[in-house]
Amino acid sequence: MRMTGSVIVGLVCVGLAASAADKVAWPSLTGAARIYFDAIYAPQQVATPLSDSGANAIRVMPDGEIRNGGSRRYGTNVVRLVQCSRDCGFNWTIREADASDAFYRPCPWADYGLNVACVDAGKEQGKWFRRDLGPDGKEIRSRGPIAGITSYGRLLALEKRRRWIFSFYRKCPDRIGYYPCLVYSDDEGQTWSPRVEIHDIALCDEVTPPDASHRWNTGCHEPDIVELSDGTLYMMTRSGVDHAVCYLSHDGGVTWGPRFEPPAFWQSNTMPLLKRLSDGRILCVWNNTQILPKRAASEYPELGPGSLSGRWESVFTNRDALHAAISEDDGKTWIGFREIALNAIRNHEDYRERGNEFWQMRGGHGIDKSVHQAELIEMPKGKVMVCLGQAVSSRRIVVFDVKWLYEKEREETLRGGTEHLSNHLYLKSLNGGYAGWSGHCAFNRVAGAVMMREPDTAAGTKRECLRICRIHDERLVDEHQGVTWNFPAAKKGSVSFECRVDGAGVLVSLCDHWINPCDWAIRERAMASLALSAETLGGPARWGVVTLTWDLEAGRATLACDGRETSAALKAEGFSPFGVSYLHLQTLAMAHDPQGACFRWFRMTGE
Repeated sequence: MRMTGSVIVGLVCVGLAASAADKVAWPSLTGAARIYFDAIYAPQQVATPLSDSGANAIRVMPDGEIRNGGSRRYGTNVVRLVQCSRDCGFNWTIREADASDAFYRPCPWADYGLNVACVDAGKEQGKWFRRDLGPDGKEIRSRGPIAGITSYGRLLALEKRRRWIFSFYRKCPDRIGYYPCLVYSDDEGQTWSPRVEIHDIALCDEVTPPDASHRWNTGCHEPDIVELSDGTLYMMTRSGVDHAVCYLSHDGGVTWGPRFEPPAFWQSNTMPLLKRLSDGRILCVWNNTQILPKRAASEYPELGPGSLSGRWESVFTNRDALHAAISEDDGKTWIGFREIALNAIRNHEDYRERGNEFWQMRGGHGIDKSVHQAELIEMPKGKVMVCLGQAVSSRRIVVFDVKWLYEKEREETLRGGTEHLSNHLYLKSLNGGYAGWSGHCAFNRVAGAVMMREPDTAAGTKRECLRICRIHDERLVDEHQGVTWNFPAAKKGSVSFECRVDGAGVLVSLCDHWINPCDWAIRERAMASLALSAETLGGPARWGVVTLTWDLEAGRATLACDGRETSAALKAEGFSPFGVSYLHLQTLAMAHDPQGACFRWFRMTGE
């Protein structure tokens, strides 16, 4: 979880990103910086954040300098730092934070800046901070109290109503979980409304198959809000259920309609991020993923009463992929659903211990080895910068061009190995909320499907392929090797790949979200699943090109190779109406099967 209170550096509430309405004088890039920036298209890492992205946010100053807060411990002292870039992320410097780092969100309709922060969660107190320029050009700063704020949050200027709104969350007083809240101001931040509370929250009190134990039952929290073109407010929240939980308000946040769960936005206890870009489009960044089915609690004797009752998730198995989608029509339809980041340590056997920073872990920061949680800023030339992740082993700052979300094809040659695939298996590990040095809710892992020398090649052949098989190993939570591969979402399209089957074959599935490679419930969680055997390819040890096609309108998916084909219904209810975005391959072997199936490449084309 993120911290329950914002850290103030100078007068800045780190945890707030710049808005689309910000007027920024971006620098004119020259030389290598201009070439580098112009060339960025697909997500490109440009820096590593100093600290947990959930506790410190990236922001842009009026002169175009990008700043990202953080901290480091030197001996017994914790020093607040800021990493800065004056050339759109090409070069970065680090310095100690000072009063100049105070960030005020520019007001779109008047010449001042505003900020809001939670200063004492226990006493439910916050403060507003305002910065004006006087008639003589000198800066005037003012501040005042706000009652009822219980956590960090997001400040949003509603241009249609000329209203400021600050959204946050509050702990349920009588049960496990949280609910979203907000306060608003109609007098330029001088006074604020009583707390508006939304009690219609999604709960997962019951254990529902394929889960065999309780999920982390958090209710609805970490809300984010975007103002639509007609003034309607769209709120998206984090929850313990399978999809993001959303709400609409038609009166500027005073009242809210009943909750709903858009089937296109999968998640389970991960934070959403909504951003209206300067051209009016809305960008959503979130983990479009699903957790591995929960094993029976009896398998983990170290779990305490809190975990057993749903207060803590026993393990996070859905935080290794971060996605982005864009809407041109106020959220009615969405484009993309692409991975902007895969966790760099998703396959590491020492996942729980890798990169631990003890002083941060004690403070509750940087303990989640994931690409969960993000903040972003809009940049020139249609690009965005996203600060994401928490632990030092997985967090990063990336830049990408939003045109990349509009692509209709993708190819994976495997020349970089499994760099663009998820292929890990889980080791039986200690679980629970916090387990000493091991940190926060995390199975250790091992690579499952791996690159190996192609079978039946001559001695001098230097060529490898991806092999998916099943190796008996009692250390594993489940032995089913598999891979997931993401591509641009398409209602109608095809995926082709070259493969051969020497063992039991693979289950080929089409999905609208990231599903664990070893998920034993893949048949019910996929939009369609078809078996691929040696017979499909005309016999064992024969290479062939397999084509998997789908049509959401027709409701069918077909697997074909050399005139041999099988088909299955393409599920629609409860799945994304914007199409398929994942290929999921998993061994069909029910016992030890080292031969498995081999793959040379993948290619997707959508319409």
